[in-house]
Amino acid sequence: MKKAIRIIGAILVIALVGVIIFLKTAVGNKSIYISTGFEKDVMIKVDQTTTSRQEVMAHLTDMIDEYEELFGEDIWKETMDGKTFEEYLTQQVKSKLTRIKCMNQVALSRGIVLSNQEEQNIGKAAKEYYDGISKESRKKFGMTEEAVKDMYRSMLLADKLFDDLTYEVDTEISEDEARVMMIQYIKTDTLEAATAIKSRLDAGEGFSALVKENNAYEYEYELRRGEMEEAFEETAFNLVTGEISNVVETSTGFYILMCVNEYDKVKTAANKEKMIRESKLAKFNEIFEPIEAKLYAEYNDELWDLLSVTDKIQTTAGFQDTYDKYFQ
Repeated sequence: MKKAIRIIGAILVIALVGVIIFLKTAVGNKSIYISTGFEKDVMIKVDQTTTSRQEVMAHLTDMIDEYEELFGEDIWKETMDGKTFEEYLTQQVKSKLTRIKCMNQVALSRGIVLSNQEEQNIGKAAKEYYDGISKESRKKFGMTEEAVKDMYRSMLLADKLFDDLTYEVDTEISEDEARVMMIQYIKTDTLEAATAIKSRLDAGEGFSALVKENNAYEYEYELRRGEMEEAFEETAFNLVTGEISNVVETSTGFYILMCVNEYDKVKTAANKEKMIRESKLAKFNEIFEPIEAKLYAEYNDELWDLLSVTDKIQTTAGFQDTYDKYFQ
C-alpha cells in the first residue's frame, strides 16, 4: 500500500499544477491564524505540534527537484493564474505540512504511538538521509540527525493515523473492475463516414492504416473503466485481442475500436492499487476533514517569505524516497 504522505504530496502537485500523478485536496476548512509567537525556526504551529524550518526545507527540496525533473529548471520563470510557480510550490509545502501536523495532533489525541521497531527504522532512515546532506547545508540550515528523526516520526505518525481511520475500507476490487486494456480507435463525425470505413475494414484493409488516414493523430488508448462513455466502454471491454468492433455512437462522434491487448496484467495490478488508494483517501477525507476544520494553524510569515527555489538543501538522498525505503 502506498503511504499517506506520498498520497498527500501527489494530491498537492496535481491540484496546483494541473498535470501528472493523482489525487484530492490539501488543508480543508480550518481556521488559520497568523502569529508572532514562534520559537526560533518554527514555521507552523497546530495546537501542540510544530513544523521546523529544517522540516520545511527537506520537503521543499524534494518538491523543487520533482518540479525540475518534470518541467525543467525554466519552470520557475513561468506564471499561472497570476502566481509564479515558486509561489505555488511554497503553498504546496505549507499545505502539505499543515495537514501532516493536523494528522499528528489527531494521532496523539487517539493514543497512536510508534513501536520500538519503527523507532529503529526511523534511526536508519534518518542516518541515511543525514549522511547524504552536504556539510555546508547542515550548517546553513541547522540540520541534525535528531531533527531528521523528528521529521520521519511526524510522517510515520500521519501514516499510522491514515491507516487507523481507513482500516475498514473495502479493498475487494475484482480484476475486471480494475482491468486495463489497450485499444486503437477511428473517430468520425458522421455515421455515414464510419460505416464506409467499417466496410473497408470488412473488406480486409488494415486498421492501423485507416487510423492514420482518418485521425489527426494515431489514436492508441490505454483504457480503464469510468474514463469513456458507457457505449464506448461496453463495446471495448467485450472485445478480445485483435477483434474490431462495429460502429459505436457516442455524444462526441462515431467510433470503430480495435482491441490491441484485452488485459494488461501489470497495469491492471497497478490500477487496482490506485483504486484502493483512492477509496481509502475518500474515506479518510470524509472522516478527517471535519476534525481538521476544528484545529488552528498558525504560520510564521517572516520565515515563509524567505523561502526560495534557489536555496535548497544540497543532498544526494531524497527525503521522501529514503522514508519510503524503510516504511513502504
